[in-house]
Amino acid sequence: MHASKQLVNPWPFWLLLVGVALFGGRADARPGGPAGFCDAYPDSAHCSGMLPKCTLCHTGTGELDLGWNAYGLDVIGALSNLGHDYTEASFNALIDDAVLDVEAGDVDDDGVLTLEEILLGTGPGDALDVFVANPAPQGTPNPHYDVAAWDAVFAYKRVAQTFCGRSATYDELQALDDAADVQQEVHDKLDACLQGAHWRQTVLPRLADAKVRPINFGTSWNWDYRLWRYINTDGRDARELLSADYHVRELSPGVLTATTTLPAGGSCTTADGCADVDQRCDCSLVMGTTNCQSPGTCVYIDGVQPCQVDRRAGMLTTQWFHFINTMFSPLPRTTAAQAMRAYAGMDYAHQEGLTYVEGEPLDVDNKAVGAYTCKQCHMALDTAAYAFAEYHGIDGPTSQWDDTRPAAKQLWTSGNRPQAYYLEEPVDDLQDFADAMAASEAFERNHAELFFEYAVGRKLAPDEMDDLATAQQALRDSTFSTDALLHAIVDTDAFGRP
Repeated sequence: MHASKQLVNPWPFWLLLVGVALFGGRADARPGGPAGFCDAYPDSAHCSGMLPKCTLCHTGTGELDLGWNAYGLDVIGALSNLGHDYTEASFNALIDDAVLDVEAGDVDDDGVLTLEEILLGTGPGDALDVFVANPAPQGTPNPHYDVAAWDAVFAYKRVAQTFCGRSATYDELQALDDAADVQQEVHDKLDACLQGAHWRQTVLPRLADAKVRPINFGTSWNWDYRLWRYINTDGRDARELLSADYHVRELSPGVLTATTTLPAGGSCTTADGCADVDQRCDCSLVMGTTNCQSPGTCVYIDGVQPCQVDRRAGMLTTQWFHFINTMFSPLPRTTAAQAMRAYAGMDYAHQEGLTYVEGEPLDVDNKAVGAYTCKQCHMALDTAAYAFAEYHGIDGPTSQWDDTRPAAKQLWTSGNRPQAYYLEEPVDDLQDFADAMAASEAFERNHAELFFEYAVGRKLAPDEMDDLATAQQALRDSTFSTDALLHAIVDTDAFGRP
Protein backbone atom coordinates (compact mmCIF):
# COMPACT_ATOMS: atom_id res chain seq x y z
CA MET A 1 0.00 0.00 0.00
CA HIS A 2 1.27 3.48 -0.84
CA ALA A 3 1.36 6.38 1.59
CA SER A 4 -1.05 9.26 1.06
CA LYS A 5 0.30 12.60 -0.12
CA GLN A 6 -1.33 15.89 -1.04
CA LEU A 7 -1.45 16.48 -4.78
CA VAL A 8 0.30 19.55 -6.14
CA ASN A 9 -2.53 20.23 -8.57
CA PRO A 10 -5.00 22.63 -6.90
CA TRP A 11 -7.97 20.51 -7.97
CA PRO A 12 -8.73 17.54 -5.71
CA PHE A 13 -7.96 14.15 -7.17
CA TRP A 14 -11.71 13.54 -7.31
CA LEU A 15 -12.18 16.44 -9.67
CA LEU A 16 -9.67 14.95 -12.04
CA LEU A 17 -11.68 11.77 -11.81
CA VAL A 18 -14.81 13.59 -12.82
CA GLY A 19 -14.38 13.32 -16.54
CA VAL A 20 -17.29 12.97 -18.81
CA ALA A 21 -16.98 9.51 -20.29
CA LEU A 22 -20.43 8.13 -19.77
CA PHE A 23 -20.61 4.40 -20.23
CA GLY A 24 -18.38 1.41 -20.66
CA GLY A 25 -18.27 -0.28 -24.02
CA ARG A 26 -18.28 3.00 -25.93
CA ALA A 27 -15.25 4.46 -27.64
CA ASP A 28 -15.66 8.03 -26.36
CA ALA A 29 -12.19 9.51 -25.78
CA ARG A 30 -13.00 12.03 -23.06
CA PRO A 31 -10.85 13.29 -20.17
CA GLY A 32 -10.90 12.15 -16.58
CA GLY A 33 -10.97 9.12 -14.34
CA PRO A 34 -14.35 7.65 -15.32
CA ALA A 35 -13.25 7.61 -18.97
CA GLY A 36 -9.98 5.83 -18.19
CA PHE A 37 -11.56 3.43 -15.74
CA CYS A 38 -14.37 2.45 -18.13
CA ASP A 39 -11.99 2.23 -21.09
CA ALA A 40 -9.98 -0.26 -19.05
CA TYR A 41 -13.05 -2.14 -17.78
CA PRO A 42 -15.92 -1.75 -20.27
CA ASP A 43 -17.69 -4.77 -18.76
CA SER A 44 -17.55 -3.48 -15.18
CA ALA A 45 -20.89 -3.09 -13.41
CA HIS A 46 -19.55 0.32 -12.32
CA CYS A 47 -19.76 1.45 -15.97
CA SER A 48 -23.05 -0.09 -17.12
CA GLY A 49 -25.67 2.63 -17.29
CA MET A 50 -23.93 4.84 -14.75
CA LEU A 51 -20.87 6.89 -13.99
CA PRO A 52 -18.41 5.37 -11.50
CA LYS A 53 -19.16 6.87 -8.10
CA CYS A 54 -16.66 9.03 -6.23
CA THR A 55 -16.57 6.40 -3.48
CA LEU A 56 -14.85 4.02 -5.89
CA CYS A 57 -11.60 5.80 -4.93
CA HIS A 58 -12.52 8.36 -2.29
CA THR A 59 -13.55 8.60 1.34
CA GLY A 60 -14.26 12.32 1.00
CA THR A 61 -14.09 15.00 -1.67
CA GLY A 62 -14.57 18.22 0.25
CA GLU A 63 -12.00 20.80 1.25
CA LEU A 64 -11.80 19.47 4.80
CA ASP A 65 -12.26 15.76 4.14
CA LEU A 66 -10.38 15.14 0.90
CA GLY A 67 -9.26 11.55 1.15
CA TRP A 68 -8.84 8.23 -0.59
CA ASN A 69 -9.70 4.67 0.24
CA ALA A 70 -7.24 1.82 -0.16
CA TYR A 71 -7.95 1.44 -3.88
CA GLY A 72 -7.56 5.17 -4.51
CA LEU A 73 -4.20 5.15 -2.76
CA ASP A 74 -3.07 2.23 -4.88
CA VAL A 75 -4.08 4.09 -8.05
CA ILE A 76 -2.16 7.19 -6.87
CA GLY A 77 0.91 5.04 -6.33
CA ALA A 78 0.60 3.50 -9.76
CA LEU A 79 0.23 6.94 -11.36
CA SER A 80 3.39 8.09 -9.60
CA ASN A 81 5.29 5.01 -10.78
CA LEU A 82 4.16 5.70 -14.34
CA GLY A 83 5.56 9.25 -14.20
CA HIS A 84 2.45 11.29 -13.40
CA ASP A 85 3.46 14.97 -13.08
CA TYR A 86 0.15 16.05 -11.44
CA THR A 87 -1.21 17.82 -14.49
CA GLU A 88 -4.61 16.93 -15.89
CA ALA A 89 -3.12 15.96 -19.26
CA SER A 90 -0.71 13.56 -17.57
CA PHE A 91 -3.48 12.07 -15.48
CA ASN A 92 -5.70 11.51 -18.52
CA ALA A 93 -2.87 9.84 -20.41
CA LEU A 94 -1.90 7.47 -17.60
CA ILE A 95 -5.10 6.59 -15.73
CA ASP A 96 -5.98 3.62 -17.98
CA ASP A 97 -2.63 1.95 -17.32
CA ALA A 98 -2.67 2.88 -13.64
CA VAL A 99 -5.91 1.06 -12.86
CA LEU A 100 -4.74 -1.98 -14.80
CA ASP A 101 -1.48 -2.01 -12.84
CA VAL A 102 -3.28 -2.46 -9.50
CA GLU A 103 -6.00 -4.92 -10.49
CA ALA A 104 -4.18 -8.08 -9.43
CA GLY A 105 -4.12 -7.43 -5.68
CA ASP A 106 -6.64 -7.39 -2.86
CA VAL A 107 -5.87 -3.99 -1.43
CA ASP A 108 -8.82 -3.91 1.00
CA ASP A 109 -8.01 -7.41 2.31
CA ASP A 110 -11.58 -8.69 2.00
CA GLY A 111 -10.64 -11.94 0.27
CA VAL A 112 -11.83 -10.89 -3.20
CA LEU A 113 -9.34 -9.70 -5.81
CA THR A 114 -9.51 -6.10 -7.00
CA LEU A 115 -10.23 -7.14 -10.59
CA GLU A 116 -13.10 -9.38 -9.51
CA GLU A 117 -14.62 -6.58 -7.43
CA ILE A 118 -14.34 -4.16 -10.34
CA LEU A 119 -16.17 -6.54 -12.66
CA LEU A 120 -18.84 -7.38 -10.06
CA GLY A 121 -19.43 -3.75 -9.16
CA THR A 122 -18.42 -3.87 -5.50
CA GLY A 123 -15.90 -1.51 -3.89
CA PRO A 124 -12.29 -2.63 -4.38
CA GLY A 125 -11.20 -0.20 -1.66
CA ASP A 126 -13.94 -0.97 0.88
CA ALA A 127 -13.60 -4.17 2.89
CA LEU A 128 -17.25 -3.94 3.95
CA ASP A 129 -18.47 -3.87 0.34
CA VAL A 130 -17.82 -7.44 -0.69
CA PHE A 131 -19.77 -10.19 -2.40
CA VAL A 132 -19.30 -13.94 -2.17
CA ALA A 133 -21.52 -16.08 -4.38
CA ASN A 134 -23.68 -18.83 -2.91
CA PRO A 135 -22.08 -22.27 -3.03
CA ALA A 136 -23.24 -24.80 -5.59
CA PRO A 137 -26.13 -27.06 -4.50
CA GLN A 138 -25.07 -30.25 -2.74
CA GLY A 139 -26.75 -33.35 -1.43
CA THR A 140 -29.77 -35.27 -2.70
CA PRO A 141 -32.11 -33.65 -5.27
CA ASN A 142 -34.86 -31.35 -3.99
CA PRO A 143 -38.18 -33.20 -4.52
CA HIS A 144 -40.10 -30.01 -5.35
CA TYR A 145 -37.80 -27.74 -7.39
CA ASP A 146 -34.69 -27.91 -9.52
CA VAL A 147 -32.57 -25.69 -7.29
CA ALA A 148 -29.65 -25.60 -9.73
CA ALA A 149 -31.54 -24.05 -12.66
CA TRP A 150 -34.63 -22.14 -13.77
CA ASP A 151 -37.64 -24.08 -12.49
CA ALA A 152 -41.07 -23.72 -14.13
CA VAL A 153 -43.10 -24.52 -11.00
CA PHE A 154 -41.15 -22.02 -8.89
CA ALA A 155 -41.38 -19.37 -11.63
CA TYR A 156 -45.12 -19.94 -12.09
CA LYS A 157 -45.81 -19.56 -8.37
CA ARG A 158 -43.70 -16.43 -8.24
CA VAL A 159 -45.51 -14.91 -11.24
CA ALA A 160 -48.89 -15.54 -9.63
CA GLN A 161 -47.88 -14.00 -6.31
CA THR A 162 -45.87 -11.08 -7.71
CA PHE A 163 -48.01 -9.97 -10.63
CA CYS A 164 -51.50 -11.36 -9.88
CA GLY A 165 -51.38 -10.80 -6.13
CA ARG A 166 -52.43 -14.32 -5.17
CA SER A 167 -51.03 -17.82 -4.87
CA ALA A 168 -51.26 -20.27 -7.74
CA THR A 169 -54.18 -22.67 -7.34
CA TYR A 170 -53.96 -26.45 -7.26
CA ASP A 171 -55.74 -26.64 -10.62
CA GLU A 172 -53.27 -24.18 -12.18
CA LEU A 173 -50.30 -26.21 -11.00
CA GLN A 174 -51.90 -29.40 -12.32
CA ALA A 175 -52.36 -27.72 -15.70
CA LEU A 176 -48.73 -26.63 -15.62
CA ASP A 177 -47.64 -30.18 -14.89
CA ASP A 178 -49.65 -31.41 -17.89
CA ALA A 179 -48.55 -28.64 -20.28
CA ALA A 180 -46.44 -29.54 -23.31
CA ASP A 181 -44.44 -26.30 -22.93
CA VAL A 182 -44.17 -25.37 -19.26
CA GLN A 183 -42.16 -22.21 -19.94
CA GLN A 184 -44.85 -20.92 -22.29
CA GLU A 185 -47.42 -21.67 -19.61
CA VAL A 186 -45.48 -19.39 -17.24
CA HIS A 187 -45.49 -16.59 -19.83
CA ASP A 188 -49.21 -17.05 -20.51
CA LYS A 189 -49.82 -16.62 -16.80
CA LEU A 190 -47.73 -13.45 -16.79
CA ASP A 191 -49.72 -12.04 -19.71
CA ALA A 192 -52.94 -12.66 -17.80
CA CYS A 193 -51.57 -11.01 -14.67
CA LEU A 194 -50.37 -7.95 -16.57
CA GLN A 195 -53.96 -7.32 -17.68
CA GLY A 196 -55.29 -7.54 -14.13
CA ALA A 197 -56.27 -4.86 -11.64
CA HIS A 198 -53.67 -5.95 -9.08
CA TRP A 199 -50.80 -5.12 -11.42
CA ARG A 200 -52.31 -2.09 -13.13
CA GLN A 201 -54.05 -0.37 -10.24
CA THR A 202 -52.13 -1.52 -7.16
CA VAL A 203 -48.55 -2.47 -8.01
CA LEU A 204 -47.71 0.01 -10.79
CA PRO A 205 -48.67 3.11 -8.77
CA ARG A 206 -46.50 1.96 -5.87
CA LEU A 207 -43.53 1.58 -8.20
CA ALA A 208 -43.94 5.26 -9.11
CA ASP A 209 -44.18 6.59 -5.54
CA ALA A 210 -40.51 7.59 -5.26
CA LYS A 211 -40.71 9.33 -8.63
CA VAL A 212 -43.94 11.21 -7.95
CA ARG A 213 -43.41 11.86 -4.21
CA PRO A 214 -47.11 12.43 -3.42
CA ILE A 215 -48.21 14.61 -0.51
CA ASN A 216 -51.92 15.17 0.06
CA PHE A 217 -52.19 18.87 -0.72
CA GLY A 218 -55.39 18.28 -2.65
CA THR A 219 -53.60 18.91 -5.92
CA SER A 220 -52.89 17.10 -9.15
CA TRP A 221 -50.51 14.16 -8.70
CA ASN A 222 -53.11 11.64 -9.93
CA TRP A 223 -52.26 12.85 -13.43
CA ASP A 224 -48.70 11.61 -12.87
CA TYR A 225 -49.82 8.17 -11.73
CA ARG A 226 -52.20 7.76 -14.67
CA LEU A 227 -49.46 8.70 -17.13
CA TRP A 228 -47.08 6.23 -15.48
CA ARG A 229 -49.66 3.41 -15.52
CA TYR A 230 -50.66 4.08 -19.12
CA ILE A 231 -47.12 4.13 -20.54
CA ASN A 232 -46.04 1.01 -18.63
CA THR A 233 -48.88 -1.18 -19.93
CA ASP A 234 -49.96 -2.71 -23.23
CA GLY A 235 -46.52 -2.65 -24.84
CA ARG A 236 -46.14 1.13 -24.99
CA ASP A 237 -42.73 2.77 -25.28
CA ALA A 238 -41.42 3.51 -21.77
CA ARG A 239 -39.34 6.38 -23.13
CA GLU A 240 -42.60 8.32 -23.43
CA LEU A 241 -42.31 8.81 -19.67
CA LEU A 242 -39.92 11.58 -20.71
CA SER A 243 -41.38 12.61 -24.06
CA ALA A 244 -45.17 12.37 -23.79
CA ASP A 245 -47.02 15.49 -24.91
CA TYR A 246 -50.33 14.07 -23.65
CA HIS A 247 -52.15 13.54 -20.37
CA VAL A 248 -54.21 10.51 -19.35
CA ARG A 249 -57.81 10.43 -18.17
CA GLU A 250 -59.61 7.54 -16.43
CA LEU A 251 -63.30 7.81 -17.27
CA SER A 252 -64.00 4.36 -15.86
CA PRO A 253 -61.88 2.36 -13.38
CA GLY A 254 -58.80 0.92 -15.08
CA VAL A 255 -59.66 2.33 -18.52
CA LEU A 256 -57.02 4.92 -19.41
CA THR A 257 -57.30 7.33 -22.34
CA ALA A 258 -54.59 9.66 -23.60
CA THR A 259 -55.43 13.19 -24.70
CA THR A 260 -53.24 16.14 -25.68
CA THR A 261 -55.90 18.65 -24.62
CA LEU A 262 -58.24 18.67 -21.65
CA PRO A 263 -61.74 19.69 -22.78
CA ALA A 264 -63.26 22.57 -20.86
CA GLY A 265 -66.06 21.59 -18.52
CA GLY A 266 -69.64 22.55 -19.23
CA SER A 267 -72.16 24.09 -16.88
CA CYS A 268 -73.84 22.19 -14.07
CA THR A 269 -76.47 22.82 -11.41
CA THR A 270 -75.86 19.97 -8.96
CA ALA A 271 -72.74 18.80 -7.16
CA ASP A 272 -72.69 15.55 -9.18
CA GLY A 273 -74.01 17.09 -12.37
CA CYS A 274 -70.94 16.55 -14.60
CA ALA A 275 -70.99 13.90 -17.29
CA ASP A 276 -67.34 12.86 -16.85
CA VAL A 277 -66.34 11.09 -13.64
CA ASP A 278 -63.02 12.94 -13.44
CA GLN A 279 -64.86 16.27 -13.16
CA ARG A 280 -66.97 17.81 -10.43
CA CYS A 281 -69.34 20.75 -10.32
CA ASP A 282 -67.75 23.85 -8.88
CA CYS A 283 -70.61 25.09 -6.70
CA SER A 284 -68.52 27.43 -4.60
CA LEU A 285 -71.06 30.23 -4.96
CA VAL A 286 -73.23 28.48 -2.40
CA MET A 287 -70.97 26.75 0.10
CA GLY A 288 -72.29 23.76 2.02
CA THR A 289 -75.19 23.03 -0.32
CA THR A 290 -75.77 20.26 -2.84
CA ASN A 291 -77.54 22.49 -5.35
CA CYS A 292 -76.10 25.44 -7.20
CA GLN A 293 -78.43 28.44 -7.03
CA SER A 294 -76.92 29.53 -10.33
CA PRO A 295 -75.11 27.35 -12.90
CA GLY A 296 -71.70 26.14 -11.82
CA THR A 297 -68.82 24.91 -13.98
CA CYS A 298 -67.50 21.38 -14.33
CA VAL A 299 -63.83 21.34 -13.29
CA TYR A 300 -61.29 18.54 -13.14
CA ILE A 301 -61.15 16.86 -9.74
CA ASP A 302 -57.37 16.57 -9.97
CA GLY A 303 -56.81 20.12 -11.18
CA VAL A 304 -55.46 21.39 -14.47
CA GLN A 305 -52.31 20.79 -16.53
CA PRO A 306 -51.29 24.20 -17.91
CA CYS A 307 -48.03 23.27 -19.66
CA GLN A 308 -48.21 24.02 -23.38
CA VAL A 309 -48.35 20.96 -25.64
CA ASP A 310 -45.14 21.86 -27.49
CA ARG A 311 -43.24 22.31 -24.18
CA ARG A 312 -44.22 19.07 -22.50
CA ALA A 313 -41.76 16.36 -21.53
CA GLY A 314 -43.86 13.61 -19.97
CA MET A 315 -43.41 13.15 -16.23
CA LEU A 316 -41.00 16.12 -16.09
CA THR A 317 -43.63 18.74 -16.96
CA THR A 318 -46.68 17.77 -14.96
CA GLN A 319 -48.12 20.38 -12.64
CA TRP A 320 -47.34 18.25 -9.58
CA PHE A 321 -43.69 17.72 -10.57
CA HIS A 322 -43.05 21.46 -10.54
CA PHE A 323 -45.37 22.12 -7.59
CA ILE A 324 -43.49 19.76 -5.27
CA ASN A 325 -39.97 20.24 -6.67
CA THR A 326 -39.62 23.73 -8.16
CA MET A 327 -41.96 25.47 -5.70
CA PHE A 328 -40.54 29.03 -5.31
CA SER A 329 -36.98 28.30 -6.46
CA PRO A 330 -35.57 30.74 -9.03
CA LEU A 331 -33.10 28.10 -10.26
CA PRO A 332 -34.90 24.75 -9.86
CA ARG A 333 -32.03 22.61 -8.60
CA THR A 334 -34.32 20.28 -6.66
CA THR A 335 -36.35 19.69 -9.82
CA ALA A 336 -33.28 18.72 -11.86
CA ALA A 337 -31.96 16.55 -9.03
CA GLN A 338 -35.27 14.67 -8.76
CA ALA A 339 -35.38 14.15 -12.52
CA MET A 340 -31.89 12.62 -12.45
CA ARG A 341 -32.62 10.52 -9.39
CA ALA A 342 -36.00 9.23 -10.58
CA TYR A 343 -35.27 8.56 -14.25
CA ALA A 344 -31.49 8.22 -14.62
CA GLY A 345 -30.92 6.54 -11.25
CA MET A 346 -28.24 9.05 -10.24
CA ASP A 347 -28.42 10.97 -6.97
CA TYR A 348 -26.28 14.10 -6.85
CA ALA A 349 -26.49 14.06 -3.05
CA HIS A 350 -24.67 10.72 -3.12
CA GLN A 351 -22.10 12.08 -5.59
CA GLU A 352 -23.56 10.12 -8.47
CA GLY A 353 -23.74 11.47 -12.02
CA LEU A 354 -21.27 14.27 -11.37
CA THR A 355 -19.55 15.59 -14.47
CA TYR A 356 -16.97 18.30 -15.02
CA VAL A 357 -18.09 21.37 -16.97
CA GLU A 358 -15.44 24.01 -17.59
CA GLY A 359 -16.35 27.39 -16.05
CA GLU A 360 -19.26 26.09 -14.01
CA PRO A 361 -21.02 26.72 -11.77
CA LEU A 362 -21.82 30.28 -12.83
CA ASP A 363 -23.76 30.94 -9.60
CA VAL A 364 -26.57 32.67 -11.50
CA ASP A 365 -28.64 33.19 -8.33
CA ASN A 366 -25.77 34.33 -6.09
CA LYS A 367 -25.87 31.35 -3.72
CA ALA A 368 -22.08 31.05 -3.43
CA VAL A 369 -22.16 27.62 -5.08
CA GLY A 370 -18.77 28.34 -6.63
CA ALA A 371 -17.12 27.80 -3.26
CA TYR A 372 -14.55 25.02 -3.20
CA THR A 373 -16.71 22.65 -1.16
CA CYS A 374 -19.81 23.29 -3.32
CA LYS A 375 -18.64 23.47 -6.90
CA GLN A 376 -17.90 19.77 -7.29
CA CYS A 377 -21.61 18.97 -7.22
CA HIS A 378 -23.01 22.23 -8.56
CA MET A 379 -21.12 22.19 -11.84
CA ALA A 380 -23.30 19.17 -12.70
CA LEU A 381 -26.45 20.13 -10.79
CA ASP A 382 -26.70 23.72 -12.00
CA THR A 383 -26.08 22.89 -15.65
CA ALA A 384 -28.97 20.41 -15.47
CA ALA A 385 -31.17 22.94 -13.64
CA TYR A 386 -30.76 25.49 -16.44
CA ALA A 387 -33.04 23.29 -18.58
CA PHE A 388 -35.87 23.57 -16.02
CA ALA A 389 -35.65 27.29 -15.21
CA GLU A 390 -38.28 28.42 -17.73
CA TYR A 391 -41.06 26.41 -16.05
CA HIS A 392 -43.07 28.01 -13.29
CA GLY A 393 -43.27 26.52 -9.83
CA ILE A 394 -45.77 27.86 -7.32
CA ASP A 395 -44.86 31.36 -8.48
CA GLY A 396 -47.09 31.19 -11.55
CA PRO A 397 -49.35 28.83 -13.49
CA THR A 398 -47.45 25.82 -12.13
CA SER A 399 -45.50 23.91 -14.82
CA GLN A 400 -46.31 26.45 -17.54
CA TRP A 401 -43.37 27.33 -19.76
CA ASP A 402 -42.41 31.00 -19.73
CA ASP A 403 -39.22 32.23 -21.40
CA THR A 404 -39.37 35.47 -19.36
CA ARG A 405 -39.24 33.65 -16.01
CA PRO A 406 -35.39 33.51 -15.71
CA ALA A 407 -35.18 37.27 -16.28
CA ALA A 408 -37.96 37.89 -13.78
CA LYS A 409 -36.02 35.78 -11.27
CA GLN A 410 -32.82 37.71 -12.14
CA LEU A 411 -31.05 34.57 -13.37
CA TRP A 412 -30.24 35.70 -16.92
CA THR A 413 -31.74 37.88 -19.59
CA SER A 414 -33.93 36.49 -22.33
CA GLY A 415 -31.92 34.69 -24.99
CA ASN A 416 -28.84 34.36 -22.79
CA ARG A 417 -29.52 31.08 -21.02
CA PRO A 418 -26.27 29.33 -20.04
CA GLN A 419 -25.52 26.04 -21.76
CA ALA A 420 -27.57 23.26 -20.17
CA TYR A 421 -26.33 19.68 -19.98
CA TYR A 422 -27.62 16.17 -19.47
CA LEU A 423 -24.51 14.63 -17.96
CA GLU A 424 -21.82 15.49 -20.52
CA GLU A 425 -24.23 16.16 -23.41
CA PRO A 426 -25.12 19.79 -24.24
CA VAL A 427 -28.89 20.26 -24.57
CA ASP A 428 -30.96 23.16 -25.91
CA ASP A 429 -34.02 23.00 -23.65
CA LEU A 430 -35.99 20.67 -21.38
CA GLN A 431 -37.35 18.62 -24.29
CA ASP A 432 -33.79 18.11 -25.50
CA PHE A 433 -32.70 17.22 -21.95
CA ALA A 434 -35.53 14.67 -21.67
CA ASP A 435 -34.73 13.17 -25.08
CA ALA A 436 -31.06 12.80 -24.14
CA MET A 437 -32.03 11.10 -20.89
CA ALA A 438 -34.50 8.77 -22.61
CA ALA A 439 -31.82 7.75 -25.13
CA SER A 440 -29.22 7.08 -22.45
CA GLU A 441 -28.14 3.77 -21.01
CA ALA A 442 -28.74 5.30 -17.59
CA PHE A 443 -32.50 5.55 -18.21
CA GLU A 444 -32.54 2.04 -19.66
CA ARG A 445 -30.74 0.52 -16.68
CA ASN A 446 -32.75 2.47 -14.13
CA HIS A 447 -36.04 1.39 -15.70
CA ALA A 448 -35.01 -2.24 -16.02
CA GLU A 449 -33.57 -2.37 -12.51
CA LEU A 450 -36.75 -0.95 -10.94
CA PHE A 451 -38.94 -3.70 -12.38
CA PHE A 452 -36.32 -6.42 -11.89
CA GLU A 453 -35.94 -5.62 -8.20
CA TYR A 454 -39.70 -5.56 -7.72
CA ALA A 455 -39.97 -8.94 -9.44
CA VAL A 456 -37.35 -10.65 -7.26
CA GLY A 457 -38.24 -8.70 -4.13
CA ARG A 458 -34.73 -7.45 -3.36
CA LYS A 459 -31.68 -5.68 -4.70
CA LEU A 460 -29.91 -7.57 -7.45
CA ALA A 461 -26.74 -9.37 -6.42
CA PRO A 462 -23.50 -8.55 -8.23
CA ASP A 463 -23.47 -11.95 -9.94
CA GLU A 464 -26.93 -11.21 -11.41
CA MET A 465 -25.76 -8.29 -13.55
CA ASP A 466 -25.75 -10.55 -16.61
CA ASP A 467 -29.44 -11.22 -16.01
CA LEU A 468 -30.04 -7.48 -15.82
CA ALA A 469 -28.14 -7.00 -19.08
CA THR A 470 -30.36 -9.65 -20.71
CA ALA A 471 -33.46 -7.80 -19.53
CA GLN A 472 -32.10 -4.50 -20.83
CA GLN A 473 -31.47 -6.08 -24.23
CA ALA A 474 -35.08 -7.26 -24.33
CA LEU A 475 -36.18 -3.73 -23.49
CA ARG A 476 -34.21 -2.35 -26.43
CA ASP A 477 -35.36 -5.08 -28.81
CA SER A 478 -39.02 -4.44 -27.97
CA THR A 479 -38.91 -0.66 -28.47
CA PHE A 480 -38.92 -0.21 -24.70
CA SER A 481 -42.02 -2.21 -23.82
CA THR A 482 -42.25 -2.75 -20.07
CA ASP A 483 -44.32 -5.89 -20.73
CA ALA A 484 -41.51 -7.34 -22.84
CA LEU A 485 -39.02 -6.39 -20.13
CA LEU A 486 -41.04 -8.34 -17.55
CA HIS A 487 -41.21 -11.41 -19.79
CA ALA A 488 -37.41 -11.31 -20.11
CA ILE A 489 -37.04 -10.97 -16.33
CA VAL A 490 -39.22 -14.03 -15.74
CA ASP A 491 -36.87 -16.09 -17.93
CA THR A 492 -33.77 -15.25 -15.89
CA ASP A 493 -32.25 -17.41 -13.17
CA ALA A 494 -32.51 -14.49 -10.77
CA PHE A 495 -36.30 -14.78 -11.00
CA GLY A 496 -36.91 -18.43 -11.80
CA ARG A 497 -34.20 -20.31 -9.94
CA PRO A 498 -35.24 -21.31 -6.41
